[in-house]
Amino acid sequence: MQRFSRKRRVILVLLTIVLVSVSVFAGGNKEAGSQGQFLIRLGHSNSPDPDNIITYASTYFANRVQELTNGGVKVEIYPLNQLGNDSDQLTALQNGSQEMNYTAMTLLAPLCSPMYVYSLPYLFTDPSKVVSTIMALWDKNNDWLVKRANLRLIGYAVAGYRQLSTNSKYPVRDLASARGMKIRIPPNAISEATFRRLGLEPVALPYNETFTSLQQGVADAQENCLTAVRSDHFYEVQSYIVDINWQYNMGMFTMSEQFFQKLPKNYQDAITQAGKEMTEKVIAKFDEMDADDIRYLKNDGKLQFLGMPSDYNRWVEIGKSVWDDSYSVIGDGNATTGKAIVDEILAVINR
Repeated sequence: MQRFSRKRRVILVLLTIVLVSVSVFAGGNKEAGSQGQFLIRLGHSNSPDPDNIITYASTYFANRVQELTNGGVKVEIYPLNQLGNDSDQLTALQNGSQEMNYTAMTLLAPLCSPMYVYSLPYLFTDPSKVVSTIMALWDKNNDWLVKRANLRLIGYAVAGYRQLSTNSKYPVRDLASARGMKIRIPPNAISEATFRRLGLEPVALPYNETFTSLQQGVADAQENCLTAVRSDHFYEVQSYIVDINWQYNMGMFTMSEQFFQKLPKNYQDAITQAGKEMTEKVIAKFDEMDADDIRYLKNDGKLQFLGMPSDYNRWVEIGKSVWDDSYSVIGDGNATTGKAIVDEILAVINR
């Protein structure tokens, strides 16, 4: 696929903003025909780069919804936090002023405490268990989101393990060589507790501030899936990739429940179908895109892949020691409830 220089990428984004702004319907929908034409503004924090798996998923979903509704529902995609950061967009979904968003499950957790379970370090030590688990929990996750956050699950995206990328000062080969390193993390209590216990210095920042924080030395490192390292050009300010496999990167496309309930039943069904199909497409596409990301980062990105730390088992041991302290967070203040949620998820993982 064609890659863009940073300058051309900025120009592309500016043109996207202009074109999208011109086509936005006032108030979120516009009457047209017997059922009316509805607009879905789908926002996310990822790059519009076609190599980004979220852009791939969003584009598929938009086209499929248009097709299934015969143009009755139009989806416009707003990448790079054009509609606000993740927190702003999720708040807008809750109050019905935005229709749809993609964000990591870890960032949904402050609105829906059971989602914190997916932040637990080393929850998925076997990547082959991820897809079967989240698909089996589709209805459970949707129920939690609707009741607790006024959000509806539309689809999933997977992007592999979150790995460590570091600058030239930190060729991390074991825990000792990582201690004291400043690492950008998403605002998430369990993520912060994990890296603190590992001896690193977490710096919680919105995703759109990650590149600048690495460039200016506010952080030495970040943890993320490889598609983000590539599409958001983190390789320009990082030198190494370390396979810590600490968390599997999963995200959700969610819709404002308030908006969803305003739609005619046939449009609801079409959106639900498109979301399920999109999820299947993303899962099927992931391995191919991940292999291409690794090739690109090694060759064009000039990153050195260091593999797993020599004391990887120690990372797992320390990471899992955070679990006991996380039950009350997952259970919204009740550790017993939180542990029950974790046990329920583990039962599905271990089937």
